[in-house]
Amino acid sequence: MIAVVVVSGCIQAQDDGEVIVITDGMVIDPQVCVQKGLSDKVVMFHSPTCPACKDTLPVIEDIEDEIDSEIIYIDIASEREKAEQLGLMPTHIPTLIIKCSVYTGYKNKEGFLELIGG
Repeated sequence: MIAVVVVSGCIQAQDDGEVIVITDGMVIDPQVCVQKGLSDKVVMFHSPTCPACKDTLPVIEDIEDEIDSEIIYIDIASEREKAEQLGLMPTHIPTLIIKCSVYTGYKNKEGFLELIGG
């Protein structure tokens, strides 16, 4: 079962072993993030058929050498089981998890660097 708790205008997803459905603006509980090994990583959910993903993917690949975080790419079309094993499933793509926070949609390079470095 997934518990969704609203705390000070922030949505926190907590995990008890099920797949967490993630949406824009969510904050994954920090303990869950640590358990999943994601607190110092960036996870990008994408698909080759998604127009916004086609714009976002090169931007994320471009900043990969500029950041200290490892980036995990999950093609939701062909690697759905990888997302399920991770226990996270986005409602939209592209979706990025950065420092346990969920972001959906395109941003330019500076926007992503600000989120990752800030």
